[in-house]
Order: sequence, then C-alpha cells, then structure tokens
Amino acid sequence: MGAGRQTKMVVETVFKKLYIIHITEVGNTEWK
Repeated sequence: MGAGRQTKMVVETVFKKLYIIHITEVGNTEWK
C-alpha cells in the first residue's frame, strides 16, 4: 500500500531527526 509506505517513511524521518537531536543534546551535556 502506498499510504502505508509513505507513513513509514515519515515515521522514520521523524525518528532520525529526534535521534540526531538527542545525540546532539547528550553530546553538548558531556562536553560541558
């Protein structure tokens, strides 16, 4: 199903963005 595939892509994109933000925040905390 096209809709299901598109939803999966959106979820993966959001997850990656949140993951990068989390890594950045953790990195900033550790470097201070």
